[in-house]
Amino acid sequence: MNHGKTIFSQIMQHLPMATFHRRVNRYRGDYKVQKFSCLDQFLCMAFAQLTYRESLRDIEACLRSMSGKLYHMGIRGAISRSTLTDANENRDWRIYADFAHVLINTARQLYVNDEFGVELDNTVYALDATTIDLCLSLFPLILEEPSYALHLNQFYNFYKFLTKILSKNFQTNQNGSGTAPTHPHN
Repeated sequence: MNHGKTIFSQIMQHLPMATFHRRVNRYRGDYKVQKFSCLDQFLCMAFAQLTYRESLRDIEACLRSMSGKLYHMGIRGAISRSTLTDANENRDWRIYADFAHVLINTARQLYVNDEFGVELDNTVYALDATTIDLCLSLFPLILEEPSYALHLNQFYNFYKFLTKILSKNFQTNQNGSGTAPTHPHN
């Protein structure tokens, strides 16, 4: 029987958790939280990302099957779909966005002098265009249209490990006519 740390906890120990806790304190993420902290939420979502989980039900089933190891993975709160849903809906997203920027900057610094792996005369760029469907009950824009989506264009510079968001706009998905404003009060 293995008595050491899980691979997941070994990966997580390399993250700057003091920085994460500063972000949680800045945005008061754990204010009035009793059992499922922002760290628990982050660890659950990181585990889901690393293990290719596709839904809250999938995350819950996978984590519950490992209930004896959750404490050793750093997860102290109880796992359920409703708890994950509440945390994802009510916690301030800026906690995780700021922490992601810290991790991206750390990765940039680590790989700044590394070769790209291929000798190229010019810089390599990639463009990603993603459409994310939105639920009008959560994003009340213009209720005349049947559904909306967030269209996100990202521009990657692979050599400098740099991501830039070129544009964000809301557009109608089905039977729509044009685009909606990026802010409902415009």
